[in-house]
Amino acid sequence: MLTEDEFAKSAGLKVGDMAPDFSLVNTDGEIKVLSQLYKSSPLIVNFFRGSY
Repeated sequence: MLTEDEFAKSAGLKVGDMAPDFSLVNTDGEIKVLSQLYKSSPLIVNFFRGSY
């Protein structure tokens, strides 16, 4: 298990960095593209473990 400091050093992004563009399928089965969502408003991306 990584310590918080080790994790911070291994993480590719820092707080405030722009995330690379990617697409995901939401819980309604729709494909969402980060760059398209960001054009309309600021956003928060949250990842949940498991399946629904």
